Amino acid sequence: MAAGFVLWFAASDFGGAPTVQALRVAEEIALNHEKPLRPDLDTSSFAGLRARSEARKSRSGTNPDWYSGWLPTCPRVRSNPAAHGAAEGAFNLADAFVSVLALSSPQFSDEGKSMRYAAVTGSASGIGAAVRARLEKDGFEVIGVDLRDAEVIADLSSPQGRQEAIGRIVERCDGRLDRLVTSAGLSNARPASLIAAVNYFGSVELMDGLFDALHEGMDPAVVAIVSNSAQMAPFEEHPFVLALLAHDEPEAVRIIDELDSPVVAYLGSKHALGRAIRRRVRKWGDARIRLNGVCPGPVRTPLLQATLDDPSTHDSVANIDIPIGRWGEPDDVASLVGFMLGPEGAWIHGSIFYIDGGNDAEIRPDKY
Repeated sequence: MAAGFVLWFAASDFGGAPTVQALRVAEEIALNHEKPLRPDLDTSSFAGLRARSEARKSRSGTNPDWYSGWLPTCPRVRSNPAAHGAAEGAFNLADAFVSVLALSSPQFSDEGKSMRYAAVTGSASGIGAAVRARLEKDGFEVIGVDLRDAEVIADLSSPQGRQEAIGRIVERCDGRLDRLVTSAGLSNARPASLIAAVNYFGSVELMDGLFDALHEGMDPAVVAIVSNSAQMAPFEEHPFVLALLAHDEPEAVRIIDELDSPVVAYLGSKHALGRAIRRRVRKWGDARIRLNGVCPGPVRTPLLQATLDDPSTHDSVANIDIPIGRWGEPDDVASLVGFMLGPEGAWIHGSIFYIDGGNDAEIRPDKY
């Protein structure tokens, strides 16, 4: 229905009967336009089409009068001057025509509002679930990624699972992603290499794999959930961390499984993740994609509870004394993430923000 309307409307002389010459011009445009037409589009209201055209211009800065420069170069117009006059009147109404083409993308709802997409890993629980709720409140269509209760069910501990997650996210957002939050993580698992696989590779590979989709987004921004423990041990030259930063997963797996230390796996993977964020600041900045990290302290999540339930790690967490007098809640972290992703954080890029009730400052008062 929409395709037929477009060809008829663009080929008509101020709404009159279509001419063969103008119909050919309309066909030329339709064939040269890269986006498919939406068969479900309601084209009954000219006012609605005009409003949607304005919405698209506001979003992308696209000039709807592209046809005025393109028309004289159209092969069928050049070869048949009579077609130019017949088509000129039709193009006086081309704002509506271009609106229909622009709205072929699922980025627009039937109300003409642009849809904003956000992907959140670890969205089924804890900080990821709180971030999801925050983004939904802010008007985003959230694509959750998790092992359960998510739009994309994927296992980020494997290279195949990460690639599947990337492909399905891109498919769901039609190649245009506005926000990404990598929150999926493990703290106490065996083999220890599972922690590295999810915490580091499950974050970095999704960020890099979604770079092109983010570049197509509106004011794109990314936040990775790191940890305030990332700087609490001397990991700068640790072989495990260096293997992570070299993106040598087999070597990182070998090292950490030989050590068989979930603690080193967790601290080292979060340390490397913070450095990976900062190392990408120029490339991502040039692409106008803001990339930052958030370092929570102890937050009441299933991840923390698993650490408390393990006798080998219980005391190290239970005895943490937070200067502000309480542990964090997932919503505390989600509020900071929402700020960093939003317009108020427009000049924040390559930064690592601590949100831990003063825990890190008390331990490392002279380093920041």
